[in-house]
Amino acid sequence: MQKKHLRIAILGYGTVGRATVDILQKRAQSIADKSGVYIEVVAVLLRTAKLDIAPSVQAIATCDRKAVLEDENIDCYVELIGGVDVAYSIVRELLSRGKFVVTANKAMLALHGEELWALARKNNTCIGVEASCCAGVPLIRAIADGLIANSIHAVYGIVNGTCNFILTKMEEKSISYKKALEISITQGIAEADPSLDVQGLDAAHKIAIMSSLAFSLKVSFSDIAVQGIDNIDQVDMRHAKELGYRFKLIAAAYKVKDGITIWVRPVLLIEDHPLAAVKDTFNAVSIFGDTNGHTLYYGRGAGGEPTASAVIGDIISIGIGNWQSLFEYSGQWQDLNTHRNQVPAGQTQHRYYLRMHVDDSHGVLAEIAAVFTNYSVSFATVLQKKVENQDTKQALLIIITHETLENNMKKVLSALENLSCVYDAKTMIPIFDLDEEKIASLK
Repeated sequence: MQKKHLRIAILGYGTVGRATVDILQKRAQSIADKSGVYIEVVAVLLRTAKLDIAPSVQAIATCDRKAVLEDENIDCYVELIGGVDVAYSIVRELLSRGKFVVTANKAMLALHGEELWALARKNNTCIGVEASCCAGVPLIRAIADGLIANSIHAVYGIVNGTCNFILTKMEEKSISYKKALEISITQGIAEADPSLDVQGLDAAHKIAIMSSLAFSLKVSFSDIAVQGIDNIDQVDMRHAKELGYRFKLIAAAYKVKDGITIWVRPVLLIEDHPLAAVKDTFNAVSIFGDTNGHTLYYGRGAGGEPTASAVIGDIISIGIGNWQSLFEYSGQWQDLNTHRNQVPAGQTQHRYYLRMHVDDSHGVLAEIAAVFTNYSVSFATVLQKKVENQDTKQALLIIITHETLENNMKKVLSALENLSCVYDAKTMIPIFDLDEEKIASLK
């Protein structure tokens, strides 16, 4: 069998770029024997000159961006620069010239995917994006190809390994968020500036890409409700565990009565939920389709080698023509989407966990219950514990509600703050127990 020879340039030599080059230089022949595509790395674009690179990389490394981008002998470019603005400018230039592009840049795709896909289509090329969502976990192909016979009703899961690691350590070691974050930074799991991860934006970028594909949805990124894990208190983690729940940062997109809702936030999962058992830096995503039912995708969602695995898979798919065919004939991509009804998270229903301190005196619970009744919210579980303060007697009150609108819960919290017997009524956490069979019945 005659093998196809693909000449590629790696743009960026960070963790993922280094792993990609290393794997391709060591395993080019093995990959070619299995795929029929011989991948030759002919250029590595550096931001600045590096001394700590192997001689085999030094021979093809350069800081001359213009020379690399204008080399007509390069068939495919792998964008691993990171950030948005510079990467976006480079990818636009390459697509305008009809070059194939592979990228792991979820932020760029979430913010500019529609424009880039349209530009690729105009110039008879395509973009490989598998590595953008969960590194080596093949979610994009599952949605775009493997589950094509399904009408997808829900995509949800754990898509940020840093947050999952922090929550795991908080639970297992009974430590604060701050201490767990310090451990994650020390171990090289979190960035020195972890805000993109812990504030939920990284997960939001990923669910934006997946939901646009899964639901043919023209996603408005600014309308995705995003909340991170940086305000989670060990007190709530302890009491949630006592009640049979675990904290997870979930990114979700699923059908509701009037359209599709998309959000990212910490939720409570019942402890026997499959996602509740996902620990440390692992990712797991559930996809529910009407034909196939529930499928679960699990693996390492970050790191050099897992991401490089997805990048190389995309290069091979371009080499044998799979990505081009899927892009040309499928109507699921961002630039072709017309579906617009993105429902705000406030209009969705969940059960909720609430924590507050209250006066430990007669009639307080009845006064609180009256507020809930006024906004059509009912109790499912009430846990009260006595707390002795220096000057006053208070009780810790934890309430689990029945399913209700999120907007109703916000009104309840606002009203509780006006009660003189209630203190710090600010903690409200959704309990995520999505009824997949129920949403499957929505038309």
